[in-house]
Amino acid sequence: MTAYSAAPGVLAQQLDDEVILLDTASGVYFRLNDSGAAAWDLIEQGRDLPGIVAELASRFGQPESVIQADISALLHDLESRGLVSARE
Repeated sequence: MTAYSAAPGVLAQQLDDEVILLDTASGVYFRLNDSGAAAWDLIEQGRDLPGIVAELASRFGQPESVIQADISALLHDLESRGLVSARE
């Protein structure tokens, strides 16, 4: 299974229900809403995609199929911006 973690040089700070990410290489900030913040917490724990999906489906009371699509899109976006790293 593929697990995810914050990429080197990415700092995260929880602010209320959001997480602010700073890419220290570029100096660019990114904001994650409450569900993105919950996903980020699981990413920082090194969870794999099925683990992230199951936890968030339980936490938000949504079907896993909906969470799967949303989290896959989020991970793709974060990875394309160099904010997360995938590992087998």
